Amino acid sequence: MKNTDNYKGQTMPEQGITITQEALKEMMVEAIKAARAPNSVEQMQIDAQVRESKQANENRLKLSQSVADEAKQRKWNRNVCTHKRADGTTRLTHIQEPNGPGYLLCLWNQCKIRPGAAPKNYQGDDIYDTDKFNELIQGVRSSSEILI
Repeated sequence: MKNTDNYKGQTMPEQGITITQEALKEMMVEAIKAARAPNSVEQMQIDAQVRESKQANENRLKLSQSVADEAKQRKWNRNVCTHKRADGTTRLTHIQEPNGPGYLLCLWNQCKIRPGAAPKNYQGDDIYDTDKFNELIQGVRSSSEILI
């Protein structure tokens, strides 16, 4: 049986096409992918979102690096500080704790100087140095001598 539709005056023969189940499945998957693909406007929006996300990640990375650098600089400043004024008096005050000798607080850079060794796995900013503590506490006035 022939197709009776004329195409430019010609008769088209009927052709039989055989499609395997796997080929049909693959064609359907490709058709679904094509239907789900974003159009040009959606693709521009997606690209803009990706650029914004990358920029935000770069900004977070820069911020975290600057915070880490500031912490490193602050720690260095605390370790090299003499904790003394130009006239030789200290910028320290002794904070007595209920247990133990307490610590010295530098009023200039807010560091704490403690005697003894740092606890195991200590990650804080306190300076543990018995010799420095003993040397500096000699210049700290008692609270009764401090004028308010």
